Amino acid sequence: MLQYEIEVTEQAEKDLNAILEYISVELQVPEIAIAQLKRIQESIFALAKMPERGAIVKREPWKSRQVRFLPVDHFLVYYFIHKTEKKVFIVRVLYGRRDQEKQLTMIKEESGTGNKNYIV
Repeated sequence: MLQYEIEVTEQAEKDLNAILEYISVELQVPEIAIAQLKRIQESIFALAKMPERGAIVKREPWKSRQVRFLPVDHFLVYYFIHKTEKKVFIVRVLYGRRDQEKQLTMIKEESGTGNKNYIV
């Protein structure tokens, strides 16, 4: 089976670090934070085998750009697939109750060639 490479963008890394810090420090449950991060990471890396398993975002402009999302517990992993490069770009990891539309306006499309273009 063909596998895709997973690339986690800088913004998605920041999101993951913020989730870890919030649960560890603010909620004071570091063991839960580590377990949550592990579940998110496992779901992200499972996309290497089945990148199209996440649903396409229903709202524009993300729908026409084929931005997908994958629910993991109370979080949503946003990503897009670059089929010719065989890569999955993880662009955001957000708490499900946040204003998703507002957060998605800042997604950058990272092509792997060093070029970064705003999706919106």
